[in-house]
Amino acid sequence: MKNMKIKSVAFGFLMYVILKTAFLGSGMSYIFSTSLTSSVFCIIVGFLISFIFLFLIYKLINILPEYSIIEKINILFKGPSKIFINVSLFIISLLSAIFAFSSICNFVTIEFLDNTPKILICLLLFITIFYLSQKDVEVLSRFALIGGSICFISFVLNNLSLLSYIDISNLKPYLSEQPIDLIKATITFAILFSGPMFFLTMIPRKCIVEDNKKFRKNMIFFFSLSGGELIIIFFTVLCVLGIDITRLYNYSVFVVLRNINVLNFLENVEDVAAVRWFIYLTISVTLSIMFAKEEINICYKVKNKKLLSYLICGGVFIVSFILINFNYNFDVGSYVIVPLLLFSYLILITFIVLIKYYFYKNKKTFCDTNNNL
Repeated sequence: MKNMKIKSVAFGFLMYVILKTAFLGSGMSYIFSTSLTSSVFCIIVGFLISFIFLFLIYKLINILPEYSIIEKINILFKGPSKIFINVSLFIISLLSAIFAFSSICNFVTIEFLDNTPKILICLLLFITIFYLSQKDVEVLSRFALIGGSICFISFVLNNLSLLSYIDISNLKPYLSEQPIDLIKATITFAILFSGPMFFLTMIPRKCIVEDNKKFRKNMIFFFSLSGGELIIIFFTVLCVLGIDITRLYNYSVFVVLRNINVLNFLENVEDVAAVRWFIYLTISVTLSIMFAKEEINICYKVKNKKLLSYLICGGVFIVSFILINFNYNFDVGSYVIVPLLLFSYLILITFIVLIKYYFYKNKKTFCDTNNNL
């Protein structure tokens, strides 16, 4: 991995894509059902709060720049604490991949192929993920650059076609919900939106070719682009459908797009949105699998890396299929609460590693000073 060369734009598109993956289905549905017509206000505030985690991730990537986050943990921590953190990160990366893949499989099953065997749907959707997971993050970043660009163009065209359907009165009443519900929706959005960024720390800073100033600007730009896109999506869905109809559907964006055309000639644009979500989740699942592979490779020096990749991919596929096959569909416990807990833990680990590095740096400086004396 250390021989990779990734442009900060490709890194930015990788971020742009994975930040939205928690809001396909229940993530968006949960925020709408919790904060109702105040949803747009809550996600704007949540988006601003999530800039704190963006700053922390930027710092985390830049400390010990020649190492990935896994190597940094091995340097900074010793004994049981190092083992616990590495094992927990491995489990979280697998669970993240499982829930994201289950999400896209459920979506395709419910909206398109409800009479098709679920095993066939899972196999067809997993082919791209399996292929990409055999490559490195540099290849995935190029795929994100191309796929993310196409997705953004699709998003712009879709929203231009919806302008005539927007009814601002659907945003009323303003801030009429209980304060606790607004806080819950705001914090939920901030965590679900910013948490996936942690997986990007598997890329050593020295593998990103641009200087810190350009890298920082691109991180802020693509982070803002992704957050702005979600704000527009929430705003558009609420203004077009109204809160009463929006709460009825897990895939409210899909419902909105069913009845429009682009530039008065392109119909069935909801299928284009489905492709966009597939690209988002494919990249997210692949990145999580790559993180799990890197965790094992670095900690245990596995010689047969191809076999390890097959085992991890097979495990993600089998567990995801079991969840789908037992109709473990879009309930809050599976697709909101669990990712919320996982990403909260990743945010906590970010704080812990940065604090540990602060003491590590001070201790190293003190030791170097004594040696010079």
